[in-house]
Amino acid sequence: MSLRSRFLSGFKWNVIGQLLSVSIGLLLSAVIARGLGPDDYGLYASIFAVLGMFPLLINLGFEQTINVKLPELMIKAKEVGTGNIVHFIRTLFSYRLIVSLCAGVILYFFASEIAGLIHQQSIAGYLRVASICVVFTGLISLLAMVFTAQLKIMLARILGATQQIITLLFVFILLKLGLRIYGVIYAMIIGLILPFLIYIFFSRRYLFDKSEKFNLSGFYRIGLAAWLIGFVSFALGKQTDIILLNYFGVPSSQVGFYNIAFGFSVMLSFLLIGIGPIFQAIFSETYEKNGAKGLADSWYIIAKIGLLLWFPVFAFAILYAPSIITIIYGEAFSLASGPFRILASFNMVYILLNASFAMPVFYLINRKKIGLCLRISVGILNLILDIILIPKYGVFGAVFATGASTALIGILEIGVVIKDIQARLPLVFYFKIILLFGLALLPTLLIGGETIIPIILKGVVYGVSSVILMWFLKPIEARDKQFVKSASEPLYQVVRYF
Repeated sequence: MSLRSRFLSGFKWNVIGQLLSVSIGLLLSAVIARGLGPDDYGLYASIFAVLGMFPLLINLGFEQTINVKLPELMIKAKEVGTGNIVHFIRTLFSYRLIVSLCAGVILYFFASEIAGLIHQQSIAGYLRVASICVVFTGLISLLAMVFTAQLKIMLARILGATQQIITLLFVFILLKLGLRIYGVIYAMIIGLILPFLIYIFFSRRYLFDKSEKFNLSGFYRIGLAAWLIGFVSFALGKQTDIILLNYFGVPSSQVGFYNIAFGFSVMLSFLLIGIGPIFQAIFSETYEKNGAKGLADSWYIIAKIGLLLWFPVFAFAILYAPSIITIIYGEAFSLASGPFRILASFNMVYILLNASFAMPVFYLINRKKIGLCLRISVGILNLILDIILIPKYGVFGAVFATGASTALIGILEIGVVIKDIQARLPLVFYFKIILLFGLALLPTLLIGGETIIPIILKGVVYGVSSVILMWFLKPIEARDKQFVKSASEPLYQVVRYF
């Protein structure tokens, strides 16, 4: 199967998987939020903000190492066999198993001290139970990347959906039984066990076949850079904001609003979630074959794909945020719409610049240090803004600090990409897309009502208007259509009209 065909296959399964994932994820978050209420939901968010620190400790950059290097090893395996691949994956899995177990033990025995650091002692008992999640999550993350890096997306997406469905089912049951936060944690543990066992089964040849040892020191350097960048990126994430919101004594209900705003923003990027590793594999292969020019060409096309997947959904959600959030999470969480709009507006800058795919380029052109320095600088800026703004403005201070820092890192990183590989931003395409979907929103303003039926009707009108305008403006270029045609004739028969 050609690179383009594997890309389209992986892309298709990613879209299907993310559509399913975001649907279940929204339902799961709605069930938890409605079942717990604003105060307990804020505590729940604080618990998982602390848990979010541990993947950074156990990551060691292994996922990024696999994503960058496994496609190269797969190409070489055609000549030298798969022994190197087995050694590579087995070694990383063994290290991940050890550090995951250590992290789980540390969280269990030092839960009280960790909770005390963020001035939220009431979550210590929950953290002890949730320590099991740390172990399974780290192992599943690594095994999922093994398949994603090969553009074998179907298994990863099916297992991800299975995990969500199991978790949703048990969350619903255990909340009905009155277990509240403990019930949510128990449900998440149960949801992790089956996917882990299935991943082990499908990965058995990588873990147990005969291996051929080789020097992995160069591979570890990629992982170390990714690990350090992950720590810095943590300062730009919601976990840091939630930890600082707790530290400065912001009420739990406000922490819950922030978690809803941030989580909803991430969910709306569902078509881009999980697609980064697919594009990384494409970047690695095109760079290996055609150098910087091939990398720049593939990046140019992917910039368009990213915007086309993201912009329409966010434009609609920003306009109708209060109604959508109230419908999903309930009237008690309607105040989360303000923070969401601020976050989404800053994210718009980041996505328009296609900055989501800057770091994969840095790994390939050996500019990891500049990427790390940029993220350290902006991460420090975000922490400073958090410390200054949260005590005075609470949730809105955290939202502004993180949003502004995210937009700034996008501007800086994309500047390096444009300079180093002579990449181009498809500005004409951007203008057409913004105009197209802006015009498509206008008819929705004529429909009255903010409940579920009017919002669905607005969405249908928006979708139909978008298709008509795409047919009229034809934003997709001939070279993009040829890329699609070479990979999938049926899909080309659809996009050729646009």
